[in-house]
Amino acid sequence: MRSVKPEDLEQLATLLDGAAPTSLKNATDSAFRRAATLGVTSKLAGLRPMVAWVSETAPDLRKRAAHVRMDNGDLSGGLLWAGFTPDELKNYKGDALSPEALLMANSVANSKDPKASTFQRKPDESLNDWLDRLKATALTSIPGLQPFEPAVQYLLGAYGDWKSVTDASGHVVVQGTAMTKVLLGNSFKQGWGNTWKNWAARGIQRIPSSRIQTWGRAMETWSPKLRSLSAPGSWLPGKISAGLQRIPGTSGLIGDWTGTGYNAFRGLSFMSRPLAGGVTINGAINFVVGSDELASLYGGLTHAGVPVARAGNANLLTVGKNAFTAARLGSDTVPAATRGASLLEGLSVASKTSGALRGLGIAGSAAGTVFSAANVISQGNPVDAFKRNGAGYVADVAEVGFNASLTAAMIAPNPVTFGLVVGTGIIYGGAKIVQHWDDITERPPAPAAPQEDRPHHGKRMSDNDFGFELEPFEDDTQHGLSGTIGAYGLVRISYAKPASWKSGDVFRTDLVGEHLPPASVTGTGMGGEPHLGKKAVLTVGGVTAEIGANSLGVSRSSRALRIRLGGREYTYTRTGRSGGLELRRGEDRVTLTDGKAVGAAGSRRRRKGEVRGGVDATDLAVALVLEETDTSSLSVGGALMSAPFRALMNPGDGGGE
Repeated sequence: MRSVKPEDLEQLATLLDGAAPTSLKNATDSAFRRAATLGVTSKLAGLRPMVAWVSETAPDLRKRAAHVRMDNGDLSGGLLWAGFTPDELKNYKGDALSPEALLMANSVANSKDPKASTFQRKPDESLNDWLDRLKATALTSIPGLQPFEPAVQYLLGAYGDWKSVTDASGHVVVQGTAMTKVLLGNSFKQGWGNTWKNWAARGIQRIPSSRIQTWGRAMETWSPKLRSLSAPGSWLPGKISAGLQRIPGTSGLIGDWTGTGYNAFRGLSFMSRPLAGGVTINGAINFVVGSDELASLYGGLTHAGVPVARAGNANLLTVGKNAFTAARLGSDTVPAATRGASLLEGLSVASKTSGALRGLGIAGSAAGTVFSAANVISQGNPVDAFKRNGAGYVADVAEVGFNASLTAAMIAPNPVTFGLVVGTGIIYGGAKIVQHWDDITERPPAPAAPQEDRPHHGKRMSDNDFGFELEPFEDDTQHGLSGTIGAYGLVRISYAKPASWKSGDVFRTDLVGEHLPPASVTGTGMGGEPHLGKKAVLTVGGVTAEIGANSLGVSRSSRALRIRLGGREYTYTRTGRSGGLELRRGEDRVTLTDGKAVGAAGSRRRRKGEVRGGVDATDLAVALVLEETDTSSLSVGGALMSAPFRALMNPGDGGGE
């Protein structure tokens, strides 16, 4: 019996179709590109079967490796079978993937059902999107829901975004209100409010009445209680009387009375009396909400400069540091501990001060930070990621900042961490609204076509419908896409990268192909890429098109470009899919979406194309040449995010684009 290492199979698959320029797929594609440039493509006709062999063999090797991993008890095998790489999965540890999701992935990978292959990762899928699709398919196994699988998947993703934004908005309101109330209240008590109190007290003391003068002296010596921020997710006794505190002007007084009563209740003898198993009621309360005694002993002062009295107000970093120092120094009865033992003591005291409620909140928020950071890292180069996703990428980055600041606020409640929660939460929520503005103003995706009618890459589903894929390339002088498109042969879309450029420069994108008419787009832009708008010039086969746009539209359909080329009329619009762009002429259409990331070309992605209906060479040329243009103005979100850059770099081209 032979044994095989899954790592060897995965390495072999990488050598066949990996992102490195030396992989067999990239080397072959490079050879075909050079041949197309020299006009000698026919000389390489014998290599074409190898392209198909690589595209089939590499995924099969990864599938076999995944099965070997699963047989060895590795729960990540199902995700590897689906198409995620070990490097990608390193970023998704801990709570990011639930056991249920891993078991579902492994169950699908081990299934003998031929339809199981439909659950493999699509070229444009992130781990989050793939999990949404898996859940959507599970939900749509209910009879009658199958045609609505894309809508269910869309709603799952939208619900996730909605829930995240709702949670963030809640923290912005709660933490923002608490911070404003505490800081303004303390400022009033220590500032002009204190000045007014002392002035009034001195005035009262001038009244010729010993009793009133006594009241005035008491008023002058009275100091109003300063408030401190409490960590999100922590519990304070004031929550017991939260309903009564809604009465205007009574919240502080009633909260203080509640806290005094809470302390008195916990001081009763039976609260510290051991019950079954030696557990006391006070001990159980401390376990859940944190120890006020430890907070008072090691917490020092709050941000307001008052001694810590409640666990929820304590900075856990300060608690841990002070407990560590105390253990290192020792006392008259306890010898000084080693550095390692002191560190453990500091962590233990901080954990007991935190309590289970706050501790779980910190763990969950920290896991969210790691997961959201992994999502940002997986998108590669920030410039390219912003160009692809615009507001979506800004929202992803802001989500990292929001989760990180929320974690910090839970650990160390103070005005700085609370301010960061409010600031990053506002940015995150605003970016999500911009990202989904088109989805807010339009309906969810239509039901899917039957599986047998969908076009697949490399397979012609009818006489007219087929799929293709374009590979990104980039060097010091050129930026573009290239690939083979069925019977139309090799194509190349690119623009020149200028050594230097200035505001108002005109750039040009060109399309050349074996069996396509030459096409170009010229217009002002940035970095060599022309901006696609009403002022751009589109030429196909020597015919110049007329371009119209509605810059005031608030949905994708209303912002679509209207293109008239000879006797043909097109609409060019964004779709709801990742990086989706669609050229439509009647019922005939060419759709391109983001594919798999390609490391050899930075963080760019392959472009996956679908051709439906009676599309001809001219239609295809129009759709392809527009690929290497700036299409940000086709959506409200993209227009809002790119407008400042276009206004700065192209002040003469901002007229309503």
